Amino acid sequence: MSLLESAPLAAHDDTWPDMSLGAWFVLRTKARQEKILAQDLAARGIGNFLPLVTCTKFYGGRRARVELPLFPGYVFLHGDIDQAYEADRTRRVAQIIRVTDQRR
Repeated sequence: MSLLESAPLAAHDDTWPDMSLGAWFVLRTKARQEKILAQDLAARGIGNFLPLVTCTKFYGGRRARVELPLFPGYVFLHGDIDQAYEADRTRRVAQIIRVTDQRR
């Protein structure tokens, strides 16, 4: 699988979370669950960040533009520990990783 063309990075949601509240968590997702987890978190009002890259793939002579996660298997959550556990209850998360050093 090769990336023939790529476009600039695009965040899943154009609204960035409020940086003054909460902390960052890294959610390691189950296989190919990144986009649906990010959509589910946004629907629940939980701040998240999923950087995507647009690529052109060829399938049997057909060309398709697809958006793939820049970091496959990971979604970044901005909120409190209760929101991280709420994300875990979606059954799309394999592991919650705390970011210990969050200095700016």
